[in-house]
Amino acid sequence: MKINKQDIIKIINNTLYDMLGYNITQALYFHICKITNKSMSELSNDLNSLMFGIQEIFKDASKFIFDEIKKRIEVTYNIKMEGEDFLKWLNDITS
Repeated sequence: MKINKQDIIKIINNTLYDMLGYNITQALYFHICKITNKSMSELSNDLNSLMFGIQEIFKDASKFIFDEIKKRIEVTYNIKMEGEDFLKWLNDITS
């Protein structure tokens, strides 16, 4: 099953807003843009850069964010993560 990358990015955005709140999420995106040298519009289409930025900023704590994103994707699309590499799984399920 391939899922539209934009739909996954929407789930990521909603998860960040729910976990961190609007202002902190906006600040997070600002810093991810600086880290990745991408604009907001570029970042909204680049799943790998977005996940890289989250991982760079939160380091080991990014696991908690990734776990919540994974749960929401699994529930929304009735799928289970294959393997233990979350970022590889995301790339495998997106088109």
